[in-house]
This record gives sequence, C-alpha cells and structure tokens, in this order.
Amino acid sequence: MNQRATPFLSPAASLLRRLSRRAKRRAPRVLLAWEIGAGFTHTRNALGVVSHLAANGVSCIFATADPRFDPWFRAHGASLTQTYLWPPMRVGAAVPECREARTLTDLLANYGLGDPANLAAAIAHYDTLFDLVRPDALLCENAFGAALAARKRIPTVLFGSTLLFMPPRDGDGFAPIDPSAPEPSWPTQDLLDSVNAALGASARPLLSCAAELMDCAAMLPFGPAAFDPYAHARTEAVLAPYCPDLPRSAPAGTRRETVIYLHESAQYLDELVDAVARLPGPKRLYIPALTQKRRSTLERAGVIVEERMMSLDAIASKARILVHHGGVTLTAVALALGIPQVTLARFHDNGVAGRFVAARGLGASMSVDSVDAERLRNAVLACGAEDVARRAAEAAPEFRRWFDSDPTFSVAQATARLLGMDVLHASAAPIPPTFTPL
Repeated sequence: MNQRATPFLSPAASLLRRLSRRAKRRAPRVLLAWEIGAGFTHTRNALGVVSHLAANGVSCIFATADPRFDPWFRAHGASLTQTYLWPPMRVGAAVPECREARTLTDLLANYGLGDPANLAAAIAHYDTLFDLVRPDALLCENAFGAALAARKRIPTVLFGSTLLFMPPRDGDGFAPIDPSAPEPSWPTQDLLDSVNAALGASARPLLSCAAELMDCAAMLPFGPAAFDPYAHARTEAVLAPYCPDLPRSAPAGTRRETVIYLHESAQYLDELVDAVARLPGPKRLYIPALTQKRRSTLERAGVIVEERMMSLDAIASKARILVHHGGVTLTAVALALGIPQVTLARFHDNGVAGRFVAARGLGASMSVDSVDAERLRNAVLACGAEDVARRAAEAAPEFRRWFDSDPTFSVAQATARLLGMDVLHASAAPIPPTFTPL
C-alpha cells in the first residue's frame, strides 16, 4: 500500500509554519496614534473608535502621550503604549521659534517637523512600534510622525476633532487657513527639503510635494461644520462632533457660578490669572497641573479650585457662564446645554468657534493674549444678562442636534473596509464619563 511521503521539516521550518498559520487566524490589528493637542478630547475620540472595533473582533493598540487613560482602553481589551512627542511637548527640548500659522505646513513647522533629526527619531520610534504590533491599519489623530512612518507601507486613516490640522488639498499644497493671507510663513520648499532629508535617512520614499504629507486611505474630520476654518475650500462634508457624555438635558441645579476651564499653559499668563481672580460672583476653576503658587493666589481671591476635571453633568448644573479656551467640542457642548460662554481663543479654530457664538448673541470671544481684568469682567457681566441666558436656552435644541450621529462609528466602518471586513455593528459598550485622573 502506497503512502504519501511526509516531507521532513527542520524545527525552525516547523515553527515558521505554525507561526504562519497562527498569523492567518489572528484578529485584524489596528494601531491608533495621537501626538499633538490636549489629551482628553483626542483620547476620547480614539476610545470611541476602539469601542466599535473591539466589539467586532479587531485588536487595538493606542499610542498616546498620556498613559493615564489606560484603564478605559483596557476595559475594551485594548492596550496603550507611549508614543513619540514633538519638541514643544517635551521638557528641555529645542523648540523652533513660532511664526504665524497660515497653512498646515506652518503649524507643523512650529511643532518641529522641519528638524530632520527630530522627524527621523519619530519614524524610528514608529518603526519599532510597527515591528512589535504589526498593524493591518493605522489610525491617526494629529499624528504626522506616525503617518509619515506608515506612508506606502500601512493603510492609514486620518480622523479627529482638530479641523485646523485636516485641511483640504489645494494643488501641491493645502488650502490656507485665512484666504486673505495664503502665503506660508515658513517657506514650503524648505520644510519639504527637511522632511525629505528625514525620509531619506529612514529609507522612505520622498515627498514630491507638501500635499503628500496627508497621504492616506481616508480623511474623516469631526465637526461642527460651523466651526470649520476651511469651510471656504472644503468640498466634502465633515462628520458630527463627538461627545458621548453630553447630558441628555441640562441637569437641575442652581447655575449660579462662573465656571472656568482652561489649558495648563493658561496659568503662566499673569494677566489672565489676575483677570480670573478679579471676576465677580461665585467662581469655580479647573486647570490641569495647576501649580501650588497659582492655586493659592486664586483661592485667596475666592475661587473654588477643582482638583480634577469636572464632568459635563457638573458643569451643566453649576455654570451660569462658562469661560474656556474655545475648544470646538466644548464650545459646541456649551451651546447644546444652553450655557452662555466666553471663549479665550488660543488658535485660529478657537476664534472661528468664538466668533460664531458671539455673532448669535450667545456669548463673547477674545484672544487669550488680549485678556485683561476689565475686558474679561465686562464680557462675563454681559453674558450674565437675562436676555443672553434666554437666547442660549432657546437655541440649545438646535445645537444638540449637532451630536445626533456618532463620528467614531464612521471611522470604524472606514477602517473595517480597509481590513476587508463586513459592515460593523455599533458597540453597545458604554463610553466612560469625563476622565478622572488616577
């Protein structure tokens, strides 16, 4: 009786065959990356995407600059790893002198993209992550080092709530932030030469034009569309804003306080701190990593200083007026909750959102650099008027409809298509409330 001969396999070949079979059986794997911006909003966006992908059997890993969010991701079977940080976000790093940001390339040059050694280090970092994770797709929110490292190697989706960093293409470059000032502050060719120097040193294909900085399989910006700084040039619709912990209605409460929520850097502006201290009436403030010196100054002025980020429920029940940095999501949330607001804009998109609010008589807006005690006091007093409160309450249902759909599910669906998966089912897993530092 003839028997089929079994070929001899060395131990190494047998191991490779077993690993190959296991790899074919493994779940699709996605790496998410975030590099630039304040942590909570961007991390929450990633968590929303992860919740949908994980519920459909996709393995997710999040490369973040802030590991404090680890418990939320582990609840969805995802893990975190520390990611590369741009020089302005690293203590002691050499930071380029900032110039006026007129285009995306200016924004990235101000963060250090024009330093070949800096970018090559980022690419080397992601090369290590790619070798460890072996992702089938990469999802980037403000993660340009990751996107460049993955270019022509790993299918990439760009997504998120910073519309300023997601401009439409305009020829070989990008639409200007302000059409009246289209010329970049940093020479585009100089930046392109520096980026190509890093890509060449990293054995990557070079860019032929600046627009290839945004090479991707899909770009999915979150709204609100009303706050889009590129509305003059964008032809595709932006997705809805994302806020899974938006209260279903304004909670019952006294709403007596001026609630102030600002970025960590705000505490280093002496004029702003003095203006906050001089505000009339009950005041409650949260600034991440507030120094003890600033805390003492503000508490002596009668400010209630929160140790941890306030939940939206708490803000909605306490805030008669909300003073904040003008983040587009928080601006939209305050509109949806019917809270008059004063925005202290740090960036161009903050100003777009603030001007929208002011034009509708629902609050006031100014640049954070122009704040003084008298100007902030007058703005807060004006926002406390009964007619402003009435208009804000009456308009709230209109703005609440901005949040009717889930943009993170759209990102998950786009990712599933890249992975060759069927249409996803939306996750029923709850998204945690506002992050509380450990």
